[in-house]
Amino acid sequence: MEGHVERKAFLFLTTMLGFSIILYLIFVIQTTVNIVGRKNLENANRAQGSRVNELVLSYLSESNKINLGLAYSLGFKDSKNTTFASLVPSAKPLSFAPNN
Repeated sequence: MEGHVERKAFLFLTTMLGFSIILYLIFVIQTTVNIVGRKNLENANRAQGSRVNELVLSYLSESNKINLGLAYSLGFKDSKNTTFASLVPSAKPLSFAPNN
């Protein structure tokens, strides 16, 4: 009878050891996959940052080419009659209160 209990205890402990080893391997593999994925994302982020910097330099280069001579060559003309809207406070302020 006592050997029967020892055999069950041994089987239980070896089964738990097996599950522990399997879980350990799963966690190690998952950690490795996550590290590789993070490195890939960092490389993609670095590449996107480089592309953004190239586009900013291109924008700055093109914006430096814009001047008054280019505007005239494209058909823009100086305005002869320039008027601006003036900011005059209105006589009655806007309100949600009912008029009395």
